[in-house]
Amino acid sequence: NQQKLFIILVMFLLSLLLIVWVSASQADDTYFIPPLNSTKGNPVVTVFMIQGASCSPLVYKPLLYAVQNASSLQMWIGVPEMVGNLPDPVQMGSKVKQVYGEMVKAGMPSGAPVIYMGHSAGGVITQLYVNEQRNTTSVDGVIVMGATLIRKFRNDTNVIFSKAFPMLAIDGDKDGLMRITRQAEAYYHQVQEVGGPAASLNRYPVVIYPGLNHWSFASGPLPAFVKASDLKAEVTEDQAHAMVATLIVNYINMMVGPPATREPAMKAITQAVADSEALLDPIIQAYTLEGFQHLRPQCDSDFPTNPTCQYPKYPDKSLGPPSKPPNPLPPSDCFCGSKWVSDNAPSFMASFQDNVQTRGASLVSKDAFHPMSAVRPFHLPHIFNPEPGTACTNPKACILNTTTVTFAVYNDLDSLDTGYVAQAASELRVKMKSRQALRQSAGATNVNYTSTDRLNSSICKAINQKSYEWALQAASQATLARFQKVGQPLQFADDIYAGIGITGPTWIDKALEFVVSSDKSFVSVSAPTFCSENHDLGNQSYDHPIGYHYCKLLSPARAMEWIYIDGLRQFDSVNSTAVKNTQTNCPLLANMRTAHVRNNSFDLTSVNGFWYENAFVDVAQVGARCQKINNTVDSSQITQNLHVLYDKLPFQQTYIYAPEKDSNGTLIKGLFSKYLKDGKYLLRLPTVIIDASILGNKADTMIEYTCTMKAGLEVEELRFLSRHDTMLPSTLEQMKSIALSMGVTGELVDKAKIVNYTDCP
Repeated sequence: NQQKLFIILVMFLLSLLLIVWVSASQADDTYFIPPLNSTKGNPVVTVFMIQGASCSPLVYKPLLYAVQNASSLQMWIGVPEMVGNLPDPVQMGSKVKQVYGEMVKAGMPSGAPVIYMGHSAGGVITQLYVNEQRNTTSVDGVIVMGATLIRKFRNDTNVIFSKAFPMLAIDGDKDGLMRITRQAEAYYHQVQEVGGPAASLNRYPVVIYPGLNHWSFASGPLPAFVKASDLKAEVTEDQAHAMVATLIVNYINMMVGPPATREPAMKAITQAVADSEALLDPIIQAYTLEGFQHLRPQCDSDFPTNPTCQYPKYPDKSLGPPSKPPNPLPPSDCFCGSKWVSDNAPSFMASFQDNVQTRGASLVSKDAFHPMSAVRPFHLPHIFNPEPGTACTNPKACILNTTTVTFAVYNDLDSLDTGYVAQAASELRVKMKSRQALRQSAGATNVNYTSTDRLNSSICKAINQKSYEWALQAASQATLARFQKVGQPLQFADDIYAGIGITGPTWIDKALEFVVSSDKSFVSVSAPTFCSENHDLGNQSYDHPIGYHYCKLLSPARAMEWIYIDGLRQFDSVNSTAVKNTQTNCPLLANMRTAHVRNNSFDLTSVNGFWYENAFVDVAQVGARCQKINNTVDSSQITQNLHVLYDKLPFQQTYIYAPEKDSNGTLIKGLFSKYLKDGKYLLRLPTVIIDASILGNKADTMIEYTCTMKAGLEVEELRFLSRHDTMLPSTLEQMKSIALSMGVTGELVDKAKIVNYTDCP
């Protein structure tokens, strides 16, 4: 990995030298903008704008004019051009001095407050330069755009920003180069952890605007790298410049403006920082579940420092002397392990409710971060209660105590802190006890390892589907709506068994697979997996690999990053000519089922009986009221009697929900072909049960969706059902959120009409 980084850096430096050599003879585009005549007599401020890499200084003129026009100060703006249009702290000093001298010659008074602004790489170089020159250069403020505070400066109390003034970071959620996921990390540390938006103004406030991309701070033709990487902006250039200019002027007023302007400026910036949280907090939540390395350090359970972890060691054996403790030790608030793994993966692995012998059993699990190949000491998953060799006798009173082991894999280039590469873990390598072992410990007998684990290719798949569903539900509404419109959805294929090869376990190095479909409409995710048969209820030495099931898991943070950024690149990049087909095809209904409906635990008989249609979208029900439904489930088929009133006239119809099968002839849970009874060969409507919440042994709420193309028109139906004639608004909102997360469009959800049963018979 270090060799790879070194080669990349050498190639990058050679490219820079070539660019410098080619452009050395070109004209210098350094320029300055004098103040507006209308500001004569007002306080003076000097602003330097530092260009991004491969960006001519001229591309910033429209934004800088907008800043000037929004300010009442006498604003002198100098824009130096670096050699080769490549900003660096070495030449920045002489270039700034050059343009400063030109402005003084043109009449700018010396000694005025100085604000530095930098875009993209210019934002990074500005931080380095200002900090290096803190004892010799006058600086009163720093603004970075399409950039963020460098990690190494974040907690360094010796940097100038921590003493003299705050540094403002401005970006857009469509920035394809400086990822919003990197800005979310910044927001967590620089806003949430310091006491909120108002408190952040003392150091490092962060503002993210919806719809702005990396080039929203500039104008004109895009440099090649921006064209290759940026996402499409959703606001016009003029709109973006107006938004950014207003914020910049408020910052300048807060720092050096007349006293009367400072308090309103602070309020405006505080509000802008606060407004950014709706976009960023879902990412921060996902990072917390992952145990993201840059949110807080990851603990080392061999040398515990976080008293809340209480992770028991197993097997507490080492090949040779144990490793020495890390220096420094992780802080006391380090991540014990992945909360996503501990709260979800073992439960999905066990699926106690799917087995009659274990129904009612439960488990609690703890997770710890360790490399998969660590042998000093070994780290293996374990069942501590009941003890190995024993099993529960009453599943309803059985609570298993288990552990898992996780290793989060991150991009090597992240250490460069450019914000360009994926920030979240590319995969979570997770060691768990097998389904066979967990069920045996819960009291099940005659558990068939082949069916529970070895030939079961849906366990890791189900956990990953759950991660994706969580991210879809947690994403901001605007982000989700955008993703549904122009994003590539993830679909989950069967697990890939990775056994023992010539060099040992192949599972460790076989990565989570992302395969783009032939028509580019979706990306298929497959998880490598490995398992081993259990023996003697686990009562064997640790060097006998029994009762394990390992998975490559999709982190909820990686799923969130896909929704916010990477899933948009195919159809929403600035250089993309592909258009997502949103007009002529219905979604793939099989992929719209929640993990609960997909799971073997979903029993179709749970939807049997009487239902109310609390809210609906159905053109065939225009004018109908008092909708009531009675389902009769016979094996895998539903016969549904629909009763409605048109004014006071009763009307009823009977529908058959015929189950759909896959190419192997296996029933697809929750997926049906719906048709009128006795009309089997007329109109058939593909229909899916998106979700069904269970209360006792019966479904209590249910979401049903229908979509088909007829005569070139898309026909959609959506129903929110429950066992009660009144549905709480909070329940309906939660169901709508689930529908949205599984691919129903916001436009359709918003059309749902609520049924009032108060005057129904």
